[in-house]
Amino acid sequence: MKPETVSRKVRLNDSVYAAIREEVSEDNYGMMLIGASGVSSVRRKLFGTVPDKLLRGTEGMSVAVIRGEKPIGHRLRNRLERSLQLSVPQLRRDERVALFADIEDKSRWSFDFGSLMLLATAITALGLIADSGAVVTGAMLVAPLMTPLLGGGLSVVQGNWPLWRRCQKAVGLGFISALAVGYLLGTLARLCGYGLTDELIARGAPSVLDLGIAFISGVAASYCLARPKLSGALAGVAIGAALVPPIATTGICLAFGKYQVAQGAAILFGTNAVAIVLGSAMNFFMAGIRGKGGQSTVWAKRTMIVFTLVMFGLMVPLSSLIVKQLAGGDDITEAYEKVAAVDGLVVSSVKKMPYKAGVQVVEITIDSSEAVSAEMVGLLQSAANAHSKRKLKVRVITRLVRVSDN
Repeated sequence: MKPETVSRKVRLNDSVYAAIREEVSEDNYGMMLIGASGVSSVRRKLFGTVPDKLLRGTEGMSVAVIRGEKPIGHRLRNRLERSLQLSVPQLRRDERVALFADIEDKSRWSFDFGSLMLLATAITALGLIADSGAVVTGAMLVAPLMTPLLGGGLSVVQGNWPLWRRCQKAVGLGFISALAVGYLLGTLARLCGYGLTDELIARGAPSVLDLGIAFISGVAASYCLARPKLSGALAGVAIGAALVPPIATTGICLAFGKYQVAQGAAILFGTNAVAIVLGSAMNFFMAGIRGKGGQSTVWAKRTMIVFTLVMFGLMVPLSSLIVKQLAGGDDITEAYEKVAAVDGLVVSSVKKMPYKAGVQVVEITIDSSEAVSAEMVGLLQSAANAHSKRKLKVRVITRLVRVSDN
């Protein structure tokens, strides 16, 4: 089409459709081209589209509807949505409204929310200091921090910026208040002569397993929350996704001056938070929750990309910890064997025992015809200290072995 054949006309009328019909009837047009509507199928059925309303007129009219090719990403998303609609039970409109209202109400920073955070952190901190896993587990049922993280996943799927800000405010203030309570109780515990416990140390070494647990917990929690009949399972999910214990551990270890453990606990909380948001967002999308397209969802897409990159980025150092532990176990066993071979002794087994008073105990079983000397025990202790950054205590068990002369 040549540019000079295109002209612009303005026609005034109270009805768009009437103005178009008048223009077409007055001039000799062969066909009218109009762009395809981008509204949903439900809206098209309820209100109709411009081509439909033009063709309903009494005048004869040739109308052609055209549209550009959809991007491949848009086509893939449409296929995915159709597949999910056929294979995954979708939430009804009333269920989606009830879910949004429930999460929005429970994700607000309020007096009740703050009170529960302070109480849950106090219980958790005392349980960590007392080295009581049962107390720590019970405190997880009190903490309300899971719901704002689920709200973060919902807001990302919807592109709901006000809900996202509300949830992040609750998470941020909850983290600060829990950290302050943990630091305060940690300071009191240090003044009373308490030290690191097994419960504290265990939360200072996160691994990729914690990332997987948090992601699955986010999926499970959002699934239960979206279906009220399954809400009873939320308590178990809250126990699985530890959120308050890492924050309390960070505050306590900062008060104790154990910055390495505090850093590990802080990383554990960040890992859990990111994984829960992504897991819940994935489940809400699969359940049929969508957002409106447009510029308002740009931030949501960018947030999802950033969170996904962060999660995959965390997998590298978290996985390396397991690899180092496995590799380090072989290296330290070889070191024990070399030290024992000096006196002609044979290392039968090396076991890591539960922590005692914050110290890892390594049990070494040696086959010998007589008791192992104190000097050999000291050499094994030196080998353990050389291969570990943490404090280790070696316990040597002598297994008497005698070989006949014949």
